[in-house]
Amino acid sequence: MLPPRQILVVGDIGGHGTYHVGDEAMLQANLDLLDRLLPGAGVTLVSGDPSYSTRIYGVPAVAGLGFLGTPAHRAQELDRMDGWVGQAMAGEVGTLPPALRAVQGSDLLLISGGGNLSSSWPHLVLERLALVRMARAHQIPVLIWGQTLGPAIDDADAPLVHELLAGACWVGLREAFSVALAIDWGLPPSQLDYQFDDAMFLPGAPGPAAARAWVDHPSPGPRIGLTMHPLSAGTDTVLVDALAAQLDAVVSRHRARFAFISHERHMRGGHDNGDRMFGEHLLARMQHGASMEVFDVMPAAETAWFTRQMDAVVSTRYHPLVFGLSGAVPCLGLPTGPYTLAKLQGALLHADLTEHLLPLDIGTAPQLADRVAGLLAQADTLRARLRQQQARWRTLAQEREQRLARFLAHIGDGPVTPPADGGRVLQDLARALMLRTRGDEANGWITRDMARQLAHWRNTAEQASAYAHSLETGGRIRRWLGF
Repeated sequence: MLPPRQILVVGDIGGHGTYHVGDEAMLQANLDLLDRLLPGAGVTLVSGDPSYSTRIYGVPAVAGLGFLGTPAHRAQELDRMDGWVGQAMAGEVGTLPPALRAVQGSDLLLISGGGNLSSSWPHLVLERLALVRMARAHQIPVLIWGQTLGPAIDDADAPLVHELLAGACWVGLREAFSVALAIDWGLPPSQLDYQFDDAMFLPGAPGPAAARAWVDHPSPGPRIGLTMHPLSAGTDTVLVDALAAQLDAVVSRHRARFAFISHERHMRGGHDNGDRMFGEHLLARMQHGASMEVFDVMPAAETAWFTRQMDAVVSTRYHPLVFGLSGAVPCLGLPTGPYTLAKLQGALLHADLTEHLLPLDIGTAPQLADRVAGLLAQADTLRARLRQQQARWRTLAQEREQRLARFLAHIGDGPVTPPADGGRVLQDLARALMLRTRGDEANGWITRDMARQLAHWRNTAEQASAYAHSLETGGRIRRWLGF
């Protein structure tokens, strides 16, 4: 079978009004990877803003399917999905949405990385399932790269996510717990690829003049990249004041300078109500506000470059850690709930640095300055460790790319080299999810539901590790890996 020549790529991407650095970074990295693996292949994107995506990426784009994703409309939307597949199989394609017609004209469907296979975004689960169903109806292979599963997946969405994953011939997951959950659902380990985030090695590009000037300005102390998603809708909150006081303490102790690096833009009435707005609220409450500058959202490659210029990164968001770790920058993750905990812990696990987490709320905010001080005190050691890790990460990434190349060269021809890097899965599942939190559920941050989820993840990881060990003993992992 010839390698795929026309590829439909779906990512959680938008436009100027709504732009998320991480989602766009993963898409760009995957387009670069496809260009290396399948040179000359045509690509079409599914986008929230097709004209913007075409202008940025230079390839055609079509609009998404526009599912509502609310429980009241679930049965109706699934019926509509089945109707589309029926129309396509009957040859009645004229009224199909452009994204589904694009599936029919493709040799491969790729779902680019993200954290949207979750009940938090049911409309995106439905959109991806509709595309996968159409692809399967036409025997078009489906690849999934760089995903997080859940952690919030309710009883209504679980079978949909499971069907979506089962419909793919390659499932790339970026956290050990996501791999454990997939195995717990019954997906064969040979279908799974435990990978870094898609944008881990995204090449950086020098940022705009303001960012370059900030980097070039002499600094008496460490330069710290700070990213926080809006933690409250209001501007006068106890948490914001507590965080501002902690940032002031860092400035006083270390003569530090902060760059608030915005990652998500939401334009409303000519104003950005995303990360930048929260950064400005924080700045307004600092006594040493002159030591922090709040930056507009920059394109993904420029954001990656700017982040890698820092001496340390502190973030409630995921991709600042991805960019920082890949640039050997010490990082402190500030999870604010189960979703950010899952992702930030997963990112740090790749570097074996899960101790650098501070679950953030009003009770833990007073610890921030001390935790930043500890990070800076270890900075030289951490940078050395991360530089050593970089060589290993590059080797793993090259091996994954080689497996992908072999896979794509023979896709559709029957059994091929599977994606699973069983040795790495064994290592990380064995220690997955043993993260340091600040106590039990009684402390108020880990809710009863979250404690249940964490216990499930730990148990699943242990079961998956034991299962994989039994397979390794029987020689099956060696056969998966082609030994």
